[in-house]
Amino acid sequence: MKDLKRCIEIQAERPLTVREKDWFNLRYDRGSIRCGSRSYRSGLISSLDRAIKRLEKEMTSDELRRVKGE
Repeated sequence: MKDLKRCIEIQAERPLTVREKDWFNLRYDRGSIRCGSRSYRSGLISSLDRAIKRLEKEMTSDELRRVKGE
């Protein structure tokens, strides 16, 4: 929820880039995993965490600052 509010706030300032949208979508997906076995959920969360980290490496410092609220 916090990420969604942040997304709306910064979208009002300036349109989001594709990488910023992807970052928010991955964060939202990670927070909404609720069904399946414990190991299945853990695996999905691990995969999403890796995707988020990879995306953060590709993002410019300005994009990263905007999405993280720094």
